[in-house]
Parts: sequence; C-alpha cells; structure tokens
Amino acid sequence: MGCVGTKVDHESSVEFMNKYRREKGCAYETLIMGIKDQNMVGKVYLCGPGSKDKALLSAVTAELSQGRPGVRRVIGGADPYDAMWDVAWHGTKLTSGFAAFSFAKPFFPRGRAVVALLDSLAQQGWVPSAGPNFGVPISDKASNGWPSIVFSREDGTYTRETLFMAVKDQNAVGKLCVAGPYADVTRLKSPLLARLRRRKADVKCQFDEYDGQADWDAVFLNTSITSGMQFFSFSKPCFPKGNVVVPVLQEAYNLGWRLVAAPNFGGGNVDWPCFIFRKLAKPPASPPQLVMAAIKDQNIPGKVCFSGLGAAEAAQNVLAALQAKARLHGDAKLEKDQYDRDWDCVIRNTEMTSGRQFGGLSYFPRNRPVLAMLNAMNEAGYKLAACPNFGGGGAVSWPTFVWEKREEPVRSAFVAIKDRNWPGKVCVGGVSDASLREALLRGLDALATSRVLARKDAWDQDFDLAFSGTAMTTGSVPFSLQNAWFPFGFPLEVLVTEMGRRGWKVVGGPNFGSGRDSWPVLVFEASAQRPRGR
Repeated sequence: MGCVGTKVDHESSVEFMNKYRREKGCAYETLIMGIKDQNMVGKVYLCGPGSKDKALLSAVTAELSQGRPGVRRVIGGADPYDAMWDVAWHGTKLTSGFAAFSFAKPFFPRGRAVVALLDSLAQQGWVPSAGPNFGVPISDKASNGWPSIVFSREDGTYTRETLFMAVKDQNAVGKLCVAGPYADVTRLKSPLLARLRRRKADVKCQFDEYDGQADWDAVFLNTSITSGMQFFSFSKPCFPKGNVVVPVLQEAYNLGWRLVAAPNFGGGNVDWPCFIFRKLAKPPASPPQLVMAAIKDQNIPGKVCFSGLGAAEAAQNVLAALQAKARLHGDAKLEKDQYDRDWDCVIRNTEMTSGRQFGGLSYFPRNRPVLAMLNAMNEAGYKLAACPNFGGGGAVSWPTFVWEKREEPVRSAFVAIKDRNWPGKVCVGGVSDASLREALLRGLDALATSRVLARKDAWDQDFDLAFSGTAMTTGSVPFSLQNAWFPFGFPLEVLVTEMGRRGWKVVGGPNFGSGRDSWPVLVFEASAQRPRGR
C-alpha cells in the first residue's frame, strides 16, 4: 500500500474513529504526537481522545506560539495534508529546519522549545512512553525523518518537569546538548563533564554559534558518543558507544530522572538520537541498574552489544534464549573483537533481522530472536525504559534498547510496521489473541484504502499475527506535495488502544532497517503475573 502512495478518506476515517472511541470508552486515555518540521510549513499533530481536551489544546497552542506569532491551530483534515490526525498546528519550528546555505546542521531539535511543549502536556497529565521514528531515504542524497511520540496518562509517578538530551555526533564537533529545569541542568554539568572526559579528555561545556543559550541550557563540545562517520574504515558509522551512553544516562538517574522515551529527529541524511526524561515524584535512595543493548545486523558477523553493570549476565541470558528459542543461532557466542571496545559484552553470529535482501525488505526484524532477547531481559528482572535510534548518512540504522532493573515481572510483545512494501503490512509478535486479531482487522481495514486481510504470507511466517493491505503512512506519494512516509495518527491509535485494552503498554519504539528500507517498531510490555492475550 505505502509503496504506491496512500490516499485516504479523512471524513469517513473521522466518522469511524468517533464511533470507535465511543464504543471503547477510551476517554482521554491515548495521545499521539507527530512532528513534521521537514516541511515548508512546520507542523505538530495530535490524535487520540486526549486531543479533544480544551485545556490541553489551549496549553499547547500557547507554548507553540511563544516567539512564533504565525502559529495557528487547524482541525485535522481541513488541510488535505493533515489527514488522519485530530488536530494540527501550522507554522511551528521545533528544529533548526533545512539550514540551507549554512554550516548549521538540518533538523536538529531546539531543546528549549521541545521541553516547553512536553511540559505543557505534562501539566495536563501526559507522560511520553515511546518515540517511534518514521521516514526513509528518498534519494541518494536526501532522507526524511518524522519523530513521533506516544503518550500515556500520568499516574502520579513523575513531577511535571522534562529533561531533554540530544546527540549531535554527525557533526565536525561532536556534541551533547541538554535542556530542562535550570537547577537540575546546573547540577548535571559537572558530573556529565567528568563522565565524558573519561572517554575524551578535551570535552568542554560551553555554547557555540550553532547551539546557543536560546535553544539549550548546556552544550558539551568535542564529545564522542558514537563511532562517527568512519570514512575509509571497516568500522561501522554512527554506531553508539554503550560505555559512553550508559554513564550519561546514569548521571541523570542519580538526580531522580528516569528515561521515558527516545525519539529520533533528523532528515536530509542526518539522524539525531534524543532522550526524554521525567523526574520521579519520590525517587528511591539509589537508582536502578541500567543495561543497554544495540543490534548490529548490518555487519558481518551480526552482533548484539551490551553495556552496563549487568551487561555480562544480560548477554549470557540473551545468548541462552537465542540458542533455545530462535533458529539460526546455533553458532552464536560471547566474543568481542577490535571493533567492540566501547561495549562490555558482545554476542556475535546473531541474525536478529532478515539481513541484506537484494529484492528489498532488508533488515526487517525477525520475530523469534527479537522476542527471545526482550523476554530474556524481562525474566532477569528488567523493564524496557526506551529505545533510542542511532544511525546516519541515510545508510545505517542501529536499533537500541535501554532497560532498568525493576524486579517487576513483565513480558514483551512488539508490532513491526512494513509500509514500504506492497501490500503494506503490520506484523505482531508475542501475542496471538483471537479478539486482538479481530479488533485490529476491523480498525486497520476501516482506515485503509483497500481491503485489509488478517493473513500471513511466505514473508511473515515467523510472526504470530500479520495484516496485509494496511495504510500506516502517506507512502511514497509521487507527483504530490504531500510528505512521503509521514505516519497516520488514527491507525497508530488503534494499535496502541487495542494492545492497551489487553494489558499491553507501549514502552519503546526502535527503528530497524537500512539504506532504502526503514521499519518502525513498537515494543509493548504486560504484567507476567496475569498472562493476557496469548
């Protein structure tokens, strides 16, 4: 569906969603945001029952209008390019924009503006829970990236403040930029500087002409958080350094902050991994242990790399799970090589995705190995905090996972979106409940332009459920002013709502794929004490 462009009937979709929400009784329980800064008119979208809250709409309008008097709120569908969303704001500017004829980097987030927007939603009782990324390279020299954020209702766990970090490693001078409450950012500066200098002695904390005090509260220069662009080298570009990222996160955790989502900004062949934190209302005496893992399937051999105090145990548990539950992992083993110096433990000879496919669909996630990894971490007492998306150059994508040791029994499932395919597909792993199958079929079919079928073909046999004919994004939209591969809010809402009704909460949004292929994923967790939906 997505490959040939997707023209939807917005009016009938709105009629269906209004009826759907009344039937489900989901009053103000779901909220999804889409950010479209890679557009001549910057836009922010919302959908879900929560987007009908008048106080929320007023608060968001007020924040987006700060310093931007041209911002206006538009009902979804009033502009033909805003279909499948409840409301849109036009004239926004949350990033550096196209940065044409400038040494500035394009579409880098403006930290203070992002924090103000997230704080306005926090004041209305919403907390980010996942940051899936949509968009793909659209030519040899250009790509689009559409950061999205799924919110859940606040339950009193957090205060109403936001801390935001953005990694700018695809830059001549590597940077880590921080925005948030002044007192907390001030307390973070010294420990973060000390942590970063352990890996690179010339790191310093100061603004420059491209990332100044207007957009950020602290900027660390000369950082090395990923492997960089790696010209004329066998090292892979822009791969995260686990032994740098985890200590950075740990310093925020030491002050009572918790990672809740990790959207990816970018476009024009750049990717900017970001971290959203919320502060605990009642932080414990000591923070939880963190483990980070990154999948390196665009490599020979395939690898899963681990960092953190519990990395050795985590890697051993995941290795055992892969060997027991996933095909093609008989020769997987724990072993590091010269390219793994920035990680504590590495499983090599893994096949977590479909690998390089010359006919297309490269690096699409495999259900069994991904589930084996997620559930092995759950069984060891870890809950997923977020899934930052590293990558760059329009050529690589490194799905990454950050877990907290919480000792709360949970288990995992995930949904993989295959819109860059004909027909468009949604694949579900970890849950095969018949009622979920029927509910998703009804919703996805009502919101598509062709008949959606609940069936698996030769490419989907590894998954528990599969739906073909789906329309989750705008598609390639040739000969149109529409932006390609921008997500539709309504079908995302149906996915999140139906999983949520069966006890599955969305907790992460890793991005799989490479080059011309990009596969957004939503990871869910449910209590393991009362198994549901299988």
